[in-house]
Amino acid sequence: MTVPQKVVACVLARMSSRRLPGKALAPVAGVPMLERLVHRLRTARTVDEIVICTSTRPDDQVLLEKADIWRVGGYAGSEENVLSRIMDVAERYAATLVLRVTGDNVLTCPAAIDRMVPHHIASGAEYTRTNKLPLGATAEVLSVSILPRLQSLLPHPNENHLMPFAYDPTHFHCEVLEASPDVMRPHYSLTLDTPEDLARMDWIHRECPADSAGPSLERVVALLDEHPDLCRVPADAPICWPGGATMTFGALLELMDERAALARSRNATR
Repeated sequence: MTVPQKVVACVLARMSSRRLPGKALAPVAGVPMLERLVHRLRTARTVDEIVICTSTRPDDQVLLEKADIWRVGGYAGSEENVLSRIMDVAERYAATLVLRVTGDNVLTCPAAIDRMVPHHIASGAEYTRTNKLPLGATAEVLSVSILPRLQSLLPHPNENHLMPFAYDPTHFHCEVLEASPDVMRPHYSLTLDTPEDLARMDWIHRECPADSAGPSLERVVALLDEHPDLCRVPADAPICWPGGATMTFGALLELMDERAALARSRNATR
């Protein structure tokens, strides 16, 4: 008998940001960034609920108010312990699968989500991602059952970089889907961390007008292919890593490919 699944998109968002204060509600073509992301996630057929997952800091309470206005769930938990917030949301909303969505990834791809969730369920995966999408376009699918194990792997309870520990085929059954060629641009960045990123995202939405869910990833990539220097990440760019460490962007891409190969090798023998 097939076990019913409940998929909850946990949108991690906070108002504080060293480089772009208040960025969760920063306007992108006249609409708050987080509101655009909510509209976008609503178009994913495999998502049952969307929850704005923020902290108990006073300045984050506005996000709970916005969640009510946008008619989605809202939860405020630990400011520093991101995984505990996800675990609390999973329990409160009776999720069996959670989508880890970063609130500043306004162009998270619903089509990728709708590929990953059925594959995750059919394969019995514990963790699923799409490889080689632009940075900021993918979400991660995690089975709720692995969250306590993931917590035990973190070197510190307040570790914010969860992907290196969850996307680890030596500990979890990881499934990896490849991006289609028309959006396979791992060297492009669509994340929103700085005023320059905000200006670029505003430009993208004005150049690719669409409904409230925003333009398709295919359309965005086609636009950026005409202006690749606007979003290309240099191979030697430093990327934050757990424990306050950094690695180059090129090394990160190599690591992601290595883990994808390891996952496929292990899955071939299951």
